[in-house]
Amino acid sequence: MDKDGHETFEEMVGPIDSALERFWLMTARHASQRLGRLKFVAAKRLPFALPLSGPLSHLDSGIRLAAYVLSHDPLLIYTPIGGERPLNSVVAIGRRLASRRAVFLLMPSWTLERPHVVAKLGRDLAWYRESFSLHELIFL
Repeated sequence: MDKDGHETFEEMVGPIDSALERFWLMTARHASQRLGRLKFVAAKRLPFALPLSGPLSHLDSGIRLAAYVLSHDPLLIYTPIGGERPLNSVVAIGRRLASRRAVFLLMPSWTLERPHVVAKLGRDLAWYRESFSLHELIFL
């Protein structure tokens, strides 16, 4: 175990014989961590940057989110929101339902009262209303 209580490379993969092998494993670990951070940033920002149709429109399909369909006709979806870009999950769902009427019940999972979040939320709401006019967003 290292000083933080995490397993070392030797404990996970066995003894490391050379400095080159250690360098390779450290490089792979750092690349994996950076990829994870990039995926996290993409999940927050990508839904707002993608076109609404065309070959690039579904690049946000790997985003994980919680959504509950309460009714199919009319379509009523409950989803928690939060974080720096609270509407990112709503946008990911909304772009797939752009041509259909839908009502989203949005439950903040944390306070949205931080000034920088309120400013982003205002801009995101205006963009969403313009992009998806058939959808209604209700904050609970």
